[in-house]
Amino acid sequence: MILDLITFAVTFVIALVLYPPLIRFLRRMKAGQVIQEELPDSHQKKAGTPTAGGVLFAVIGIVAGVLANSRALAARLGAIEGLELLTDGAELPIVALRATDPAAVDLVVLSHLLRERGWIVPAYTLPPNAEHITVLRMVVKENFSRDMVDMLAQDVVKAMHALARVHPSLHPGRPRLRPGC
Repeated sequence: MILDLITFAVTFVIALVLYPPLIRFLRRMKAGQVIQEELPDSHQKKAGTPTAGGVLFAVIGIVAGVLANSRALAARLGAIEGLELLTDGAELPIVALRATDPAAVDLVVLSHLLRERGWIVPAYTLPPNAEHITVLRMVVKENFSRDMVDMLAQDVVKAMHALARVHPSLHPGRPRLRPGC
């Protein structure tokens, strides 16, 4: 809730800063209202008033909402034992994470378990000189709601538990019974 209020406040300040230049630009482009001559004089005062200024509110609102949801997703996923955040979703709507112990958590298997639940969360190996690191990457889009943040986080927790059941030796809290297995 507080994060949403902060997002609203930041959005409002950005709009206050960007609106005057946008209105000047729209006037230069002659993107003003056209008023029919037969309308009363009170309407004629509106002639030339820039239109499409509301687009800025929509764009800023969408971007702010996407970033707020990506930060919320990062916070939820960062709290899951066995996973470590690489990006927090604050600057770009991308959340990336890796296993704290790659020998204990196979992110490729985790990705497949999430796909079974309907999520497309790819597991990637990094480029040369870091190919031993596997990451999960999630791109938060404009239609990804706060409810979906909660559902994805719950499904990641369930997949981590399923991963531990399917591969008990991969559970971070359990010692390996037979080395090399």
